[in-house]
Amino acid sequence: MRLQWHEVQTWPTALVGRVAEAQAAELISRQSGRLIGRNVKVGRGEVDLLAVIAGERTVVEVRSTRQWGEPVDPLAAFNEAKARRVRRLANRLGAARVDLIVVNFSSTGIDLHWVPMIA
Repeated sequence: MRLQWHEVQTWPTALVGRVAEAQAAELISRQSGRLIGRNVKVGRGEVDLLAVIAGERTVVEVRSTRQWGEPVDPLAAFNEAKARRVRRLANRLGAARVDLIVVNFSSTGIDLHWVPMIA
């Protein structure tokens, strides 16, 4: 997807999140994963993506950033408290693992960082 940085800067946060999830879903498909669901409700919580990756049911947390210049460290977008919450939801869905995909929108384009088995 080719975006102009000045356009992304003006997008509402919800739109940035939707585009980031679409980019993450596309990455999963390109890497031979199979998407099962998006924005899957689990009790009062929700997981961004549910997929089968390398034969394992996987919850994928998607984090997005908008930054001028260098991309954000993908691990900085996923703290310990968030990891616990997502792992709890993953357990309720029978997911064997939790992956993180960080989508960074910057002046140089879109960078995706996939961190498998983060929680």
